[in-house]
Amino acid sequence: MAQETSLEKKSTTPAGDENRSIDEIRQDIEKTRQNISGTVDVLGTKLQKQLDWREYVRRKPLVAVGIGLGAGFVLSRMIVSKPKPRFSMGDLIADTIAKTVGQIMRPQPESMFKSAAKMIGGALVTQVVQSLQPPQEEAELHHQHQYAHAAEFAERRQ
Repeated sequence: MAQETSLEKKSTTPAGDENRSIDEIRQDIEKTRQNISGTVDVLGTKLQKQLDWREYVRRKPLVAVGIGLGAGFVLSRMIVSKPKPRFSMGDLIADTIAKTVGQIMRPQPESMFKSAAKMIGGALVTQVVQSLQPPQEEAELHHQHQYAHAAEFAERRQ
């Protein structure tokens, strides 16, 4: 019997709870459930306000614009390739000559069409470059004309 009384003492509820009825306990449980539900609703509303990007943009427009610019810059650097450097006409001619010399030194089997296309392309480039340069006679006349003006200017100063 001594063991039964010790078990009974352990299984009893704290003092004051012994007199509570089952309905009172159920009411307490319901109040606690409503409290927890209300707290969860409030936290959900606060979290939703914090994660609403439109509200954030309204509150801090400059920060939002900065973030947008930064994201756009990063995306553009990832998507758009860097511009290739432009070559001058002299660089283009030198590159063409170097490739031609390399092909002459190490001939590779090519189709007849490809060889003909390269020859025609080289001839066209040569014609374009020659058309851009003034004829030698015009260049000499231009230099003589400039020399005559310089001589006139020197005579007037004396």
